[in-house]
Amino acid sequence: GCSGGPRSDLVANDLNSSVLDANDWNPWAQAPAASPRFVLEMNHVEVYRGASTSFTVPLPPSDSGRYFFRVGRLRAGWSGGVDDASLVLPVRSAEPLFDFPYNATADVCERMRMLQARP
Repeated sequence: GCSGGPRSDLVANDLNSSVLDANDWNPWAQAPAASPRFVLEMNHVEVYRGASTSFTVPLPPSDSGRYFFRVGRLRAGWSGGVDDASLVLPVRSAEPLFDFPYNATADVCERMRMLQARP
């Protein structure tokens, strides 16, 4: 496995070519109690909490075209706090999405290294 620690692993596992893309999210879907649950924050506001590993975020207007995301894994139970969270990830609304080199098709270990190497 990779040796980036739980925060880096969480982002590298959950971040794909479009951090903002999802087709299967249903806010009313019930996941088994043992399923991991996640929280997604955009600009320090929670925009998703649930079992899905992808979610579409409608981007509000921004003068800077920048948004800041953080992904967390929740403790067991819907009211549990955040067990582990990524670092804040700055994302642009236009290509290139990041201020650092990132290959979304790389394996999880390489994606983790790219995230750790960002400025």
